[in-house]
Amino acid sequence: MSETLASVLKTDLDLDALPAATPRNVRRVIGRCLQRDRSRRSRDIGDIRLDLSESETEDAALAGLLQEGAGPAAIAITQLAFWQRPVPAALAALALIAVGGLTVWSTTRPAPALVTRTSIVLPRTQTVEINFRAVAVSPTGSHIIYVADAQLYLRAMDEPQAVPLAGTEDSFPQFPFFSPDGQWIGFFSQRDSALQKVSRSGGSPVTLTAVQRVYGGSWADDDTIIFAEGRRPGDEPIAPRLVRIPASGGTPEVLRSVDGMEDAVDYDSEQTLGFPQVLPGGGSLLYTIAPGRNWDQAQIVAERLATGERTVVVERGADARYLETGHLIYRLDGALLAVPFDVDRLEVTGGAVPVIEGVGQAFRGGATHLDVSSSGTLVYLAGAGSGFSFVWVDRDGREEALAAPPRDYIFPRISPDGTRVAVDIGDLGRDIWIWSFEGETLTRLTFEPAGDSFPVWTPDSRRVVYTSGVPANLYWRAADGTGTAERLLESPIRHAPHTISPDGSRLVFYQGGANAGFDLYMMTLDDERRVEPLIVTEFNERNAEISPDGRWLAYQSDASGRLEIYVQPFPDVDSGRWQISTDGGARALWGPDGRELFFMTNDGVMGVTVEVDAGSGFRHGTPELIVEGRYVGTSTAVLAQNRTYDISPDGKRFLMLKAGGVADADNPFGGLTQIHVVQNWFEELKARVPTP
Repeated sequence: MSETLASVLKTDLDLDALPAATPRNVRRVIGRCLQRDRSRRSRDIGDIRLDLSESETEDAALAGLLQEGAGPAAIAITQLAFWQRPVPAALAALALIAVGGLTVWSTTRPAPALVTRTSIVLPRTQTVEINFRAVAVSPTGSHIIYVADAQLYLRAMDEPQAVPLAGTEDSFPQFPFFSPDGQWIGFFSQRDSALQKVSRSGGSPVTLTAVQRVYGGSWADDDTIIFAEGRRPGDEPIAPRLVRIPASGGTPEVLRSVDGMEDAVDYDSEQTLGFPQVLPGGGSLLYTIAPGRNWDQAQIVAERLATGERTVVVERGADARYLETGHLIYRLDGALLAVPFDVDRLEVTGGAVPVIEGVGQAFRGGATHLDVSSSGTLVYLAGAGSGFSFVWVDRDGREEALAAPPRDYIFPRISPDGTRVAVDIGDLGRDIWIWSFEGETLTRLTFEPAGDSFPVWTPDSRRVVYTSGVPANLYWRAADGTGTAERLLESPIRHAPHTISPDGSRLVFYQGGANAGFDLYMMTLDDERRVEPLIVTEFNERNAEISPDGRWLAYQSDASGRLEIYVQPFPDVDSGRWQISTDGGARALWGPDGRELFFMTNDGVMGVTVEVDAGSGFRHGTPELIVEGRYVGTSTAVLAQNRTYDISPDGKRFLMLKAGGVADADNPFGGLTQIHVVQNWFEELKARVPTP
């Protein structure tokens, strides 16, 4: 058998070995059927019929069989033995050849590549970024890049460990992506507010252009980069847009801009364009359009760059990728779906099939923690964005998980009576929900379509103040869900609540100006609802907290060039000012007795002792690390959003948000510590989702 197979595959055919009486056209047919060159091989029986009918020296009997109607020649042929008849003999020979060819093909064709699954376990103290897309794979599948500890790490698949990329330390990179040759990595640096690239082999990052905020990029074969840009708080308002720039740097070219958004100041609602991908050939672009900040209701769009013609290819989905297999993959409701896709006609040609459940979704911006190489290597994080958990953390670092199901929780606030938690849940439409400690139930509080966020309790635990609408304004409603929401303030400028005085008479909130960044304002909670400026500067002030005795206001400001924690008297803020943090800080929180002040750093929760006398004096100690760990919100490199943790009424433990589970002996910091790798994933994809 092996000699036969070797002969079929390698030895030239000897058509002269056929019987001498074999007609020339039949010889020609057999030769074309056995051509190794596919372009010269007969495709079907139609080609064979033409070959047989075009013989220069057609035998009369053969011609009679091929033509309609049987003549004397055909009758003469019927007198021959079956094996002597030219056409049956030729067809029989072809059948034998076909059977033999199928046998050879089935025994010599390459076996499908083996699909293998592995996980890259990160070092014990290292956790990948969860807020924005944090992982990418090179086109050949030989290297993986990921974001952890505010820098880029490169892992070769044939090496046991990842190495940090020099020059990216503390740059807080986002959305990494490879060049087509795999030698460069593009990314957005939050620290430098720039689109940058860095060589895989080392060297300092190269700045390509200044940007406000990026939501994905794609490096095209023509050595240009197309990225989605949105507005950053405090900067000049821009419309969300798709921008193209040479990979060597140069003048950015706006390809597409969302109309009617130029004067918007609600930067969250401007995240409406994202995740561009240049399709094969470079003439078309794939990207996502979301209504406001609701990526769960996003559409996937394909656009021909030359004409600007746009087609909605998926009515509901986000962060799509076209693959070489002829599939489109995208995320919907926490799952990765795949559909057959005609890249020339820019249209879906089949139904969607789930291919990965529980794929990680970045907390902000709607991205998926996933990438696929041209060779079929899939890398992804599982559960990010849909796996945040509530955990109690005591002052010794011990964790205790709450029974609340993992979700996209953010900005938790414990009620003053200690019975409930109000929290914004991103994957449930950005509404406010209430978790009951006693009943262990999760109940929806708000139902506004534009999304609700930043809950703050009134001191009597009867109401919750929050933001809603575009731009976001202040509302409140009863915490038990009765009645309707009441608007506290109407303005064309974005607001969000921070803290309410212990007597319930004043609300401190931030106001986001179109050009001046964030400032602190105060509103009375009586019938008049008077609003007055509290701390208004050229810098950004945010996350204000009134002390339990109502005399002091702690807040964060970037007046020194980085975020630090400050304290001023309240409400007479002009009578003093003390800097509390010494090495950066954000998200201040008073202890229940007012004798401690806490804040977040990159290392965890810091604490400071506070002493006040009967007069106006204020004294504080040196900051010390109270809770170590990688919890949601431990970042002070950029303008930090609202507080992401809270303290129990007895002051003994903190309510934290954890991504990826509770810490244990093998994973002392919890969080996302594994990158899942599926090699030869295309074989599995093609089997589950056949293409036409």
